[in-house]
Amino acid sequence: MAEPGSGNSILVRAGRAIISFRDPKNRAMNTQTNYSSPKKLVLLTALTLLFLMQGCKFYYKVQTEPRIAQTDISRFESLDKYMILHRGDNAWHMKDVAVAAGFLSGTLADLPADHLLYLKTNPEKGNRYKKIGKYDETCVLQEVHLYVGEASMPALKNGDRVKVAVDSIRKAEIYQMDKCKTNMSWLIPGIGVPVLLGAGIVGIVVGSESGMNLSLGSK
Repeated sequence: MAEPGSGNSILVRAGRAIISFRDPKNRAMNTQTNYSSPKKLVLLTALTLLFLMQGCKFYYKVQTEPRIAQTDISRFESLDKYMILHRGDNAWHMKDVAVAAGFLSGTLADLPADHLLYLKTNPEKGNRYKKIGKYDETCVLQEVHLYVGEASMPALKNGDRVKVAVDSIRKAEIYQMDKCKTNMSWLIPGIGVPVLLGAGIVGIVVGSESGMNLSLGSK
């Protein structure tokens, strides 16, 4: 498209526009605008946002009690905790639990797959669990692990009805959500996303302007 007799023209190609015109001194001038840079910046911004959102994680912590009382067992029951009994390297779910006269009794059952995930954990640090789509491991937050010595109990197997003296439980580990670490993992991307969006917008504007190359020559 050009102004008659002016020698000015506009040529549009894929991803760019080239505008040719003459200044008052009859010098040829080309203005070239490249539209591909903003698109790359948008893509880069989107990929970076996706990376930041991966920083949102879920953590649980372990409260270790060297000794527990009968009232603690009753409290676990009232909170519908999932009790796991450990003897040596073996562990079972303890169901149909009852506590009386200083004894904890229950029936042993094999642990399902979702309760085998975090049998061993590090009480001294934040431990991650998954909560995304079909990978929902929030059941770990209901677990209470009770440890007894091998000498204090005979060999156990699935289906056994056992009776454990509460004072023979060497320690208890109560799993619970680590709200501090979980909130921090969401807070940092929450701050970074708006900042990055702002930087991306500025980058797009600057990229658009820098993409215009002005060349001056004489004919």
